[in-house]
Amino acid sequence: MSFVLLALAAVVFSLRPEVFGDPQAQPWHALLHVWRIVVGLLLVLGAGAVQVAVGVRWRQGLRRAADPAPPQRGTPPGNQSPADR
Repeated sequence: MSFVLLALAAVVFSLRPEVFGDPQAQPWHALLHVWRIVVGLLLVLGAGAVQVAVGVRWRQGLRRAADPAPPQRGTPPGNQSPADR
């Protein structure tokens, strides 16, 4: 997902207002420059957020895998097997 967002950001950043016609005839020409940058930055930030979310879930999975199994209900705490006593 983050790679797709970065690819879209690259496409948005590479767009030139001249592609959409004569810049002198369009009153919104300057805004296209600004919006191109804003949308590109939002896509890059979205890709970073995806990476952070995946990293957080990965770490939570590692923690869950490292934790010992929770005690079963009805089992008193302490030694679980009589052979250890």
